[in-house]
Amino acid sequence: MRKQRHFRNSSLSAQLAVRSVRRARRFSLPEKLESRTLLSAYVVSSNADDGSTGTLRDAITQVNAGLYNEIDFAGPMTIAVSSALPKLTQSVTINGPVDSAGHPEVELTPTTPGTVASGLEADAAGVTIKGLSIVGFSGAGIVLAGGTGTVQGDYLGIGPTGTSAIANDTGLVITSNGNFIAGNVISGNAHDGVDVSGDSNTFQGNFIGTDATGTIAVENRGSGIVVNSASNTVIGGASASARNIISGNNLEGVLFTNDSLAGNLLEGNYLGLDVTGKMPLGNQDSGVDLESGNLISILDNAISDSAFDGIYINNSSSNVIGGNFIGTDAAGNAANLPYGNAGIALFNS
Repeated sequence: MRKQRHFRNSSLSAQLAVRSVRRARRFSLPEKLESRTLLSAYVVSSNADDGSTGTLRDAITQVNAGLYNEIDFAGPMTIAVSSALPKLTQSVTINGPVDSAGHPEVELTPTTPGTVASGLEADAAGVTIKGLSIVGFSGAGIVLAGGTGTVQGDYLGIGPTGTSAIANDTGLVITSNGNFIAGNVISGNAHDGVDVSGDSNTFQGNFIGTDATGTIAVENRGSGIVVNSASNTVIGGASASARNIISGNNLEGVLFTNDSLAGNLLEGNYLGLDVTGKMPLGNQDSGVDLESGNLISILDNAISDSAFDGIYINNSSSNVIGGNFIGTDAAGNAANLPYGNAGIALFNS
């Protein structure tokens, strides 16, 4: 005979209820998970500017809403905007198509040149803008205010063929830190090619003040690059691929001003020479100008055909200048590549 089971301190019904709950937990169905959508690319298929589906204006709006993290284009197009596009407030990659020669096939411009402030403005970190020609804006072609962005393969101030100036006021304005600027043509702008006031920005492989071949001047009517109150700016580098061609500008090739913090480096560039390093393509002021610029390294550049000095240093201290060819071609060979005044001029320094 099976023994009767005795339960202590609780009734049989209470124990059975506990066992029932345990059994229900053991065999209950999995909880339904929240539905989530993976981010994907928005394809711009229309050059209209009415904010409808398929337009760049709508693409930016959708990115800012967190629905997409990439903007592509269906094909070549010119997008004329009548008012400023929304600022980019989320990380995104904008991929413009390029032709077999590397020229951008998407042009962004105001409906009437000079009537819209900036082409694209990034307020978020991690924005990448590739393969666009951005021309004709009364402010900057691109503004990087968010940091850690990339501008690569863009034409700023010069049309998609890489030959004709269609001026922005300034090609590129950088007020943030840690951006990478590579392989762009930044020429033909009404003032400077690039204005930098953020820290730790890197410039490599750009043509600034020339056409897309690097052999013909398409001047920025100000300076090529202005570095103002910034630190750890790297312009160029030790390798040939890092070399910038900063030539043909109406003022200085590179101006450092109010840069009292350490780490700014100008290395391995051609200033006042074409891409071959042999032909003159002078900047119409000094090649490099230090105005209250301290702790700057100017190394292994070729600086020639300047209308004024090769390197002008005023009210500056603790700078390192070495290994530069001034007034020669890039190989250091004597050539008819003069500078207007001194090779290196020092004042109050």
